[in-house]
Amino acid sequence: MATGLEEQLVLANLILDETGLTVPFGHVSVRIPGTDRFLISRAIAPGLVRDGDLLVVDLDGKVLEGKGKWHGESWIHICIYRTRPEVNGVVHTHSLYVTALATAEGTFLPGTVFGFPFAGAKLYRKAGLVNTRERGEEMARIMGTDAAVLLKGHGASVAGASLEEATVKAIMMEEAAKIQLLAGLGGGAKPYAEDELAEFARELEEQAVRNDRPAGLFERVWAYYEDRVRRGPRFT
Repeated sequence: MATGLEEQLVLANLILDETGLTVPFGHVSVRIPGTDRFLISRAIAPGLVRDGDLLVVDLDGKVLEGKGKWHGESWIHICIYRTRPEVNGVVHTHSLYVTALATAEGTFLPGTVFGFPFAGAKLYRKAGLVNTRERGEEMARIMGTDAAVLLKGHGASVAGASLEEATVKAIMMEEAAKIQLLAGLGGGAKPYAEDELAEFARELEEQAVRNDRPAGLFERVWAYYEDRVRRGPRFT
């Protein structure tokens, strides 16, 4: 196993369960630095994952270390890692509000701070699971270089430069979907004006250079939920 990553991956699973994004389905993985391999849990609910439940899988879909049945949708992770070397963390969720938005064949409007990174996210419409190489490659093509892809009636797949970033993006995505759908009760979500969006994008770039946000945002949200999980009864 990859020293140092196991505990973080267990934490990511428990955080996603704590936030209700993967109850009891969904999965998260982390690329092992400098290799063509990644860590992912065996096929159990994320809230039950512990150190002994982790597998090492290569980008051809072969389980190299660990015991237990792998997630059939590990192809989501494999195909994203194969096509995007900058990605080091992948999350697949079945979260309520994102699934509702995807089922309506909608997408994110750039009308909230959390929803901004996902504006215009594309939709994978094919029914069923992403449980073959063919489907994984098709989903990855539709996703392109976006932060996430919506899966009709199913949830979403989210990519990040780190495990922490991918996990927090999944949390942000669900919050944005919730706000957007609830806004429909008040007349519908309204996007920011184009000039406001351009200014916001410029501010985010400047903050990233200063290592404040968005990097600092991911760290802050991760630290908050890590503390909640560590103080809970399930973390050992």
